[in-house]
Amino acid sequence: MKQHRANTWNQFINNVASPQPSAFWSTVKSLNKKRSIEFSAITEGNRTIKAPDEILQCLSRHFQSRFTAPVMNRNNPTDKEALDLWELLDKANPEDIQLVNQCSDLKFISEEVWQVIKSLKGKNSSGFDLISNKMIKNLPHNYSNILTKQYNALFSLSYWDKNWKQARTICFNKVDSPAPTKQQLRPISLLPVMGKIYERLFLFRFQKWLNNFGILPWQKSGARAKQCTVSRVNHLLEQRLEMCGIWCIFGSTVDTHQQVPGCFNIAHRGPDCFRFENVNHFSKCVFGFHRLAVVDDIFGMQPMRLHALPHIWMTYNGEIYNFREAQKKFGYKFETSCDGEILIHLYNDKGARFMCEQLYGVFAFVLFDTKERKIYVGRDTFGVRPSFRIFTECGFLAVSSEAKGLEGVTVASNQPLKIEAFEPGTYEEYKLDENEKAEFIKKERFHTIGVFPKYDVNVALTDDISLNIRSYLTNAVRMRLMSHRRIGSMLSGGLDSSIIAALTIQEARKQGINYPIQTFSIGMDDESPDLIAARKVAKHLGTEHHEIRFSAEDAIKHLKNIIKSLESYDITTIRASIGMYFVAKYIQEKTDTIVVLSGEGADEVCQGYIYFYRQPTPEEGDRESRRLCQDLYFYDVLRADRTTAAHGLELRVPFLDHAFTSYYLSLPAAERSPTKARAEKYLLRKAFDGLDLIPSEILWRPKEAFSDGVAAKTKSLFQYMQEHAETQVSDVDLQRAATLYPFNTPMTKEAFLYRSIFEEYYPGQPHLTPYIWLPKWCGDQTDPSARVLTHYKEQQKDSDKS
Repeated sequence: MKQHRANTWNQFINNVASPQPSAFWSTVKSLNKKRSIEFSAITEGNRTIKAPDEILQCLSRHFQSRFTAPVMNRNNPTDKEALDLWELLDKANPEDIQLVNQCSDLKFISEEVWQVIKSLKGKNSSGFDLISNKMIKNLPHNYSNILTKQYNALFSLSYWDKNWKQARTICFNKVDSPAPTKQQLRPISLLPVMGKIYERLFLFRFQKWLNNFGILPWQKSGARAKQCTVSRVNHLLEQRLEMCGIWCIFGSTVDTHQQVPGCFNIAHRGPDCFRFENVNHFSKCVFGFHRLAVVDDIFGMQPMRLHALPHIWMTYNGEIYNFREAQKKFGYKFETSCDGEILIHLYNDKGARFMCEQLYGVFAFVLFDTKERKIYVGRDTFGVRPSFRIFTECGFLAVSSEAKGLEGVTVASNQPLKIEAFEPGTYEEYKLDENEKAEFIKKERFHTIGVFPKYDVNVALTDDISLNIRSYLTNAVRMRLMSHRRIGSMLSGGLDSSIIAALTIQEARKQGINYPIQTFSIGMDDESPDLIAARKVAKHLGTEHHEIRFSAEDAIKHLKNIIKSLESYDITTIRASIGMYFVAKYIQEKTDTIVVLSGEGADEVCQGYIYFYRQPTPEEGDRESRRLCQDLYFYDVLRADRTTAAHGLELRVPFLDHAFTSYYLSLPAAERSPTKARAEKYLLRKAFDGLDLIPSEILWRPKEAFSDGVAAKTKSLFQYMQEHAETQVSDVDLQRAATLYPFNTPMTKEAFLYRSIFEEYYPGQPHLTPYIWLPKWCGDQTDPSARVLTHYKEQQKDSDKS
C-alpha cells in the first residue's frame, strides 16, 4: 500500500468519512498539492482489498456519502466554503439538457471563454485534467463557442455523478494502445486538494460532453489529449455519424447494471466511444449506444433528445437519405444536423406509422415516449440495418443491433430467453405499465417489398425501361454517398459490384469528391476468376485498386471468429463470408476507407442465381425472387453487415434501395426471367449496354458466386472447407447429428462443423437461422455451391469454347 507523507490510508479515510464536511475539507487542504494518492491496496476492517474493481466500489461507498450537505454554520468561514462546494456538487441529475441554458447566474459568453483560453499558461491547470493547455489554446477562435457550451453546462449543472468512479476508465491513451480493461486500470488517483478532487468530477463531466461533440477517447487515429493538433481537432469535429450499435432494456426484473455487460458484445459496431443512460424516472429502463464516428453537433450523441421534445428518447442505427427534404417539406425546426433527428419530429407530428412511411434510408430504431409510456421498435424494408429483440411474458423487452448483445441478458426467473431477429418493414408498439413492465400492443407493416414507397423519390419515370433502371439505380448510389468519411467500393469483378463501383465513381465526381475511389477484390490465388475480372474493371474505371489474398489456412484459422460475427450456421452464408471478412479486415487495417458500397441484393431482386434458369414458369420465378428478398436479413444482408461491422466499417447496398426494387419488381415477370436465349439479369445488363460504363465482357460475364469466384476453378473454397471438416468431424458425430441438433439437422460434416461452432457462442438459439439456404428446382441438391449445378458447368464449357 502506498502512503502519502504521514497520512496513511486509514487516517485519511477516517477524516474523509467524518460527518462534518469541514473536517473533510481541512484534511484535503492539508495534503501536499503536488502529489497524488495512489491506492494499490486498501483495508476495510480486517480485510485487505487489492482487486481494482473492488477498490473502486469501496471508494465509491466512502466518497458518495460525502456529498450530502448537512446543516452547517454559514458564519463559520470553513463551513461556508465547504457548504458552497457541497451545494454545487449536490445538484440533482438534470431532467433535460435544456436546463443548461436556464442557469443564467453562471452563464458564460463566448468572448469570456476566449479570454480564458488566451490567458492559459503551460504550467497552470485549465481545469481540464489530462487535456493540455496547448491543445485548448491552439483551437481556432471560432471554436470558442464549443468550449462556451462546455463551461456553461459543467459549471451550471455540476453534480457528483453516481458513476463518477468510472472517470478513470474514460481516459485518453497512446495512439496504438488498446482501450483499458478493469485489470489494466490504476484503481484511482485523487489529487489531494478539494479543487483537484472536484477536477476529477469536472473531467468526467467534461469528457462526456467531449464525447458528444466529437473529441473522443480511444481514437486510433491519434487524438491524444496532450498531443492533439489543431488539424486533428478539426478532422474530428468535421465527421458525421456512420455505423453504430444500439442496445436497450425495458422492464428489467434484475438490476440494470447486471444487464450492461451484454452491450459490450457489440462494441465493435462503434469502436470510438459508447454511452449508457438510464431513463429519468424509469429505473428499469436503460439505453446503450456504441458509436463509430463523430457527429458534427454537440447534441448528436445518442440516445437523442431535443430541447423542444424532452419526453422523447430515441436511438437508431442507419442513414436517412431524405431527412433534409422531409425537414423542408413539413417545416420542422432542427436542433442538430443529425439525419436521425427527423424520426423524432415525424413521430411527434403524426405518430409512429407516419414516421416509418416517410423514411427513405436504412435504419433500426427504438423510440420511447415517456409521456405516453410507449415504446416503438422498427426496422427498414430489407433489414439492411440489424435488429434483434427478446420479449417475455413477464414484460421484459430487450433490443440490440446484434444477437450477441442479448447473450447474457437475464430475468429474475432465470428462464431461457429466445433471441429473435426483428422483422424488416415493420414496427412494434409496446406500453409500460405502472411497474414498468412492457406490454405488447401491436405490430404493423409500413413497407412492403415491390410496393412503391410513400415518400418522394426524385426520379422521373419514362417509357424507356432501361433508362428507368439506370435512373433509379444511379439515384440509389447518389443517395448513399452521404458521408464525410472516405468512400470505397467492393469489386469482385462480377456484374453487380462492377456497376456499383462505376456509378460510385461517376456520382462522386459530380458531387466534387476529389480523392481517388478505392476498390477492393479478394482471391486465393492468381487464377481466381474474381481477381482477374476485377483487375480489368479497376483499370477501366481508373480506381485505386487493392487486391487481397488469403489461403485455406487463413480461412480455417479465422473460422470461429467468422461464425461468431455472423450469428449464423448457414453453409453458403459462411462460405461467402470468408472472403468478405478478410476484405473488411484489410480495409480496416490498411486504408482510411470507412464507408463501402457493394452489390448485395441484385441476385435476389433481378433473379441472378443460376437455378432461376430452371424455374417452371415466370410467375413461380417472381414468387421465388420476392421470397428471397423477404428473407435477405437471414442470409446475404446478414453476411454483408456482420463481416464489415466486425471491423468497424459501414456497408451500403444500392441494389436494395426501396424505390429501385419497387420499380424493378413491377416489370413483367416474363421479362425478368432468364432463359436459354436471355441471360440472367438481362434487363439490368441491357440498361447499361453500350455506355462503356464497364467493359462489355464484364457486363455480359456469366454469374459466378462470390464464395466460388475467390478460388480457381480447379479447386473451390468449399472443397477446402469440406476437407477440413473431414478432419474435425467423425462419422459417429455425423450419425448423432439428428439427436444433437433436431432443428436444421446437419447433413454433411461441413454443416456439422459450422453448427457445433455456432452452438458454442449461441446455445439454444438455432432459430436464428430459420432454414439452410439451398437452390430451388434442383432435385436432391445438398450443396449450395453454384459450381456443382448442371447449368453452371454448361455455361463454363461454352465460355471456355469462346
